[in-house]
Amino acid sequence: MISGLHHPARPCRDSEATRRFYEELLGLPLVAAWRVGGAAGRPPRGLRTEYSLPDGNRLVFIEAPDSPAPTGQRRDPGPPLALETDERTLDGLLEHAWSLGIEVRGPVPRDGSHAIQLRDPDGSVVEVIARRAADDAGREENATAARAALRLWQAERRLARAA
Repeated sequence: MISGLHHPARPCRDSEATRRFYEELLGLPLVAAWRVGGAAGRPPRGLRTEYSLPDGNRLVFIEAPDSPAPTGQRRDPGPPLALETDERTLDGLLEHAWSLGIEVRGPVPRDGSHAIQLRDPDGSVVEVIARRAADDAGREENATAARAALRLWQAERRLARAA
């Protein structure tokens, strides 16, 4: 049985710019860094950095200078990395990002929560969500509704394929 998420790993172009964003802006401490990627007998080709989350998990970034840029400044580099905080911290983060001139989307309401979106130095979207304790209430009802939505989605996909 899966007990939790250990770490997501993402490529980055500049480990120091990544550190400034995740450590100085988001407050996630850099806890490990080491050279990686060399085949047997060859020198390492990149740097792996790890940032600690309060729940003990980590975010991992790998800079490999001889690899193509992971995302560049694309405007749609894939799904966001969603992080959770409380409402007070979200408000402080919003003000801090604005003071640094970082583009912020939101805050937007999201199913009883509020969220903001920022872009990290590689253009990846980082969403920070302040979830209210009341969001956990009704979890079983939410699971039932989620299963119904999934069944409807699957039925619509089968109809579309058959057409």
